[in-house]
Amino acid sequence: MLRFGWIDAEDWDPQEAPTGQMAGLKQTVYDYKLIPIAGAYRQHAPVILLEGVGPKMAQKFAEIGVHTIADLMAFRDELPKGLARIMESNRRLLDGCYEQS
Repeated sequence: MLRFGWIDAEDWDPQEAPTGQMAGLKQTVYDYKLIPIAGAYRQHAPVILLEGVGPKMAQKFAEIGVHTIADLMAFRDELPKGLARIMESNRRLLDGCYEQS
C-alpha cells in the first residue's frame, strides 16, 4: 500500500533482540503521519496484507480461490465465518480500492 507522509528518528521502535532487523514504526506514525493513498492499485495486493491475515488465514483464502484483494472483492459465495470477519475488519481499506474520480 502506498502512503504519503514523513518519518522522524523518534518514530522508530528499536529492535529488542541484539541480532536481526526487528525495528518497526510506532502505530501513531501509521495513524497520523503516513496517509494511505487510495486507488484501484490496491486490488492487486495479496490478501496476506490485510489486517488479521497471516499465513494460515491466507491459506484458507487460497483454498476458496482468493489470492488478491481483487479476488476477495469479486467473491460472490458466502465466506466462511472467520474469513467474513477479516473482510469486515478491513472494510475501510477495501473501500479505498476503487478507482478514484
